[in-house]
Amino acid sequence: SNIPFYLVSSGLLCNMVLDPLLIFGVDGLFDGLGTRGAAIATWLSQGFVVLLFVWQLRKKNAILSHFPFLIRLQSKPTRRIFRIGLPVALMNLFFALINSTLARIASVYGGHLGISTQTTGGQIEGITWNTSQGFGTALSSFVAQNYAANRMDRAQKAYRYTLSVMFLLGIVVTISFLFFGEQIFGIIIPEYEARIAGGNYLFIIGFSQIFMMVELTTQGMFNGMGRTLPPAMVSIVFNLARIPLAVVLASRMGINGVWWAIAISSIIKGMILFVWLNLDFLRKK
Repeated sequence: SNIPFYLVSSGLLCNMVLDPLLIFGVDGLFDGLGTRGAAIATWLSQGFVVLLFVWQLRKKNAILSHFPFLIRLQSKPTRRIFRIGLPVALMNLFFALINSTLARIASVYGGHLGISTQTTGGQIEGITWNTSQGFGTALSSFVAQNYAANRMDRAQKAYRYTLSVMFLLGIVVTISFLFFGEQIFGIIIPEYEARIAGGNYLFIIGFSQIFMMVELTTQGMFNGMGRTLPPAMVSIVFNLARIPLAVVLASRMGINGVWWAIAISSIIKGMILFVWLNLDFLRKK
């Protein structure tokens, strides 16, 4: 996992350099392009990362040297790739669409503060979200190796260890969000009204952090066993439930109702997926 980290980080650095150059321009050389410049900077940076990956696969990696990018598809592995990958792809697609819908609801009940709170608060929540996804990916790889070797005892032990690490981080983040939400949000947007709104968001979302981390860790366990459908089903169903729940709660509680809809659904998803996995283990015993 260190190779993608280095290559993607190179693309991010490239974007950081190109953004101000193309947005504002350089005196005497070329005028700034504004929003178009930001888009072009992103395009160039992502293209740069693709070229780095091609170079890594074709030249640098001894195991994958002369990696063929164009091949004739074979039915059996292609079907298996679709069976495993399609639920995850649909889950992420629905998540993006649902998030956009929630942003619209947030704008209706919270105006510009609702949008900025959801956007910035979501970035701050990435402390737990992205960490859980990283550890979930590592767990998925480890479980896949041991699942193929018929060593599920080691896979279950890795799952417990990963949950323990995520639980400790979740406690720290939960306490931080519950008691220091305004101060944390104020680091990003110091304006008084935004800080208050952001503090409310982090306080409410704080109750769901541990459950969200359990969900993402358990997703990694399921994915490692090649069973991507259960976590995708749970995610899609309860993420969709956020929309009517957000409308109902927001009509009574204002913008905070939207945040409670997100928190409640996250808590339910984490509990259901954890119970589902453990019932599977009991049945196999």
